[in-house]
Amino acid sequence: MAAVITGFSRTAQRGGILKRGYSPDIFTFTSLINGLFMEGKISDAVGLLNKIIQLGGASAARRSREHEWKALCKDGKTNVASGLLNLMIQRGEEPDSFTYNTLLNGYCLENKIDDARELFAIMEAKGHKRDVVCYNVLINGYCKCQKLEEAMRLFKQMICEEYKPTIITLNTMLMGLFQVGKVEVARGLFSKMKVYEVTPDSTTCNILLDGFFKNNCLAQAMDLFYNLERSGFVLDIETYSCVLDGLCKAGKLDSATELFERSRKSLVPTTVTYNIMIHGFCKTGKMEGAYNLFMEMEEKEPRSEISPFIFELG
Repeated sequence: MAAVITGFSRTAQRGGILKRGYSPDIFTFTSLINGLFMEGKISDAVGLLNKIIQLGGASAARRSREHEWKALCKDGKTNVASGLLNLMIQRGEEPDSFTYNTLLNGYCLENKIDDARELFAIMEAKGHKRDVVCYNVLINGYCKCQKLEEAMRLFKQMICEEYKPTIITLNTMLMGLFQVGKVEVARGLFSKMKVYEVTPDSTTCNILLDGFFKNNCLAQAMDLFYNLERSGFVLDIETYSCVLDGLCKAGKLDSATELFERSRKSLVPTTVTYNIMIHGFCKTGKMEGAYNLFMEMEEKEPRSEISPFIFELG
């Protein structure tokens, strides 16, 4: 049935489906509404959703709307989603947190940070309670656009409004700060994680290590790494790969090789790990070492993907 409806959704025969007495399920409704969206008939799509509600299918309508809303915002069609939001408001409907947050995230994905900020302000003006997810989305948007002053201002506003930052909030802020070279500010924020009652996770550690390396703070990166090892923090292969990459790019191939050998006593190197080390050997002209690692990788993971330019570096 759903397959037939999908065909109808691309034609002018949608109206007859309900008139003929069929009882579509959520998948059928989704196909119909998707067809209307594809043709840009937003008003008709909203009308169908309201029809579902009138027929007693409010739950199905909500799920269908959430599905289509998420798809629109992920597919770069926030202009369509925005039009749908306006129609909902005109019809007297009050958008929920999911609706606002999804559109907010869509704007940020498209780097429409001004539109995101405007929507954020609209939520406040309408008395809609903004949650931590909402703040996290907009903070991430500012960080992606490297507008760290705005991100920090929003972070402080979040704290003032007594919202407790999550690990996602802090990881996002740390990554953004390192991207614009604000190493000391990032260190200060990291030191306050206990104050915010947030426990660093492996992602936090990787962000810190990567940030230190990329900002030429080799000593700080290695101090952190050794402290993590001594504290008994469980380090995964991604963390080791991050450190290996930093060491190789800093020209510390011997240290990287020693760490690589030590790491694989308890962890299995990934293709990424091998590529980092192979690149490091090639960069220093040690082609035999690069070739040996390549053959080892091929033996363990046949047809592994290796960066095509690596051997050209030798």
